[in-house]
Amino acid sequence: MRVEALSIRSSVAPTSSASPTSVMMATAASANDHGDYSSSNNNNNPRSCILQVGVCTGRLCELANTHPAFISNLTDRTATTAKDSAFHTFTSTDHLVTTIADLFVSLWLTSRVLKLNLIVAIQNKLKLNEKKYPVEHCKGKAGKYTQYSHLTGITKTNQVTEVAKEDDDEDNNKSISSTPSTLTHQDPSQNTSSTTTNTIPEWRTVLTLSQVTMEIPRLANTIASFAEDRLWTRYHTPRNLVMALLGEVGELSELLQFKGDGHEDYNSQQQQPFDLVLSLERKELDKLSQELADVSIYLLRLATVCNVVSPLCEALDGMTTERKED
Repeated sequence: MRVEALSIRSSVAPTSSASPTSVMMATAASANDHGDYSSSNNNNNPRSCILQVGVCTGRLCELANTHPAFISNLTDRTATTAKDSAFHTFTSTDHLVTTIADLFVSLWLTSRVLKLNLIVAIQNKLKLNEKKYPVEHCKGKAGKYTQYSHLTGITKTNQVTEVAKEDDDEDNNKSISSTPSTLTHQDPSQNTSSTTTNTIPEWRTVLTLSQVTMEIPRLANTIASFAEDRLWTRYHTPRNLVMALLGEVGELSELLQFKGDGHEDYNSQQQQPFDLVLSLERKELDKLSQELADVSIYLLRLATVCNVVSPLCEALDGMTTERKED
């Protein structure tokens, strides 16, 4: 299956059997499973993928402005856990599940194009957040991490994850580009162990959608515990989470807003097409990894608060099955 452009739907409700998610999955299928993501293909350009994240976020914002469960006054703001939330009215057939699944797939596709491991990115950011928000100092408070900088030492300019801390391996970007087959994990349904020909850092090991989906329940529980330990549940209404997520998407977009889409934006004398991914420095990749993680964390927290983690996983599993059938 070959899809030449990402579909942009103008309405939250599905209007045909071809949902935006199925179109994005078809786009992913058009690139081989070993990481054929040339920036000359608009669908596989990091900036195009981030714009698609914005498209899907827009649908989520529209839903937050129109769905009765989002705009009603049913929320019990004194709830102490996600299970106490009154937002357990969504079903697996609701537009919310499809909308969240669309956005999650767009985040996964972005991580693939950037050659980043989305699960490792989320785990690294959660570890950093533990340091940024000490439980003993931020319980019940909704302040930014900078309010605790005098205690943690973490500021806007010095927060990094393991991506930026690792020493460079012999021109890591180039080795990944020249040996794309080493990026894909072994199919988890097979009994054979995964092997690689080159040593690739875990944070650069691209995952399949199935591999990412399997980690969603565990990550959602970890994120929920993080919020509950800090008594943040009362702040985590669906609309609040959507607005927070929207802000993180803006920060993700900002990182590549002036990078350009092709070599013509840089040096017309270049003989080889410009590859945006290969041009990114380690610190830039770390920032991209962190922002992808931030959006994903808010999205999984939203799924938890709305009680749709299981339906989300089922929907993503269904998309994976459809892709294999195609």
